[in-house]
Amino acid sequence: MIEQQVTITNPSGLHARPASLVTSFVKTYDGKVEIIRDTTTCNLKSILSLLSMGLHQGAEVTLRVDGPNEEQYMQSLVEFIQNLEG
Repeated sequence: MIEQQVTITNPSGLHARPASLVTSFVKTYDGKVEIIRDTTTCNLKSILSLLSMGLHQGAEVTLRVDGPNEEQYMQSLVEFIQNLEG
C-alpha cells in the first residue's frame, strides 16, 4: 500500500464530469484505490462517495493505492487527476 498527497488543480474541482472521469479511470484497476481528505476516506471507484467529499480546486487530498503494480498505477492516477480539464 502506498500513499501520495495531491492538490486538486481542475477549476471545477472533482464535481460531476471530472468525478465521473476519475471513477471510470480507477475502475480499470484491480486493486483498492481510496481518496482521503482530513478524516474522511472514500472508495474512488464510487462516484457518489467521491461527489459527497465536495472536492474543489485547491483541495489537498491523499491518494491510497493497494494492489498490483501500485507504484506505476499511482503515478498514472496522479497524472490523470492533475491533467483533468473543466
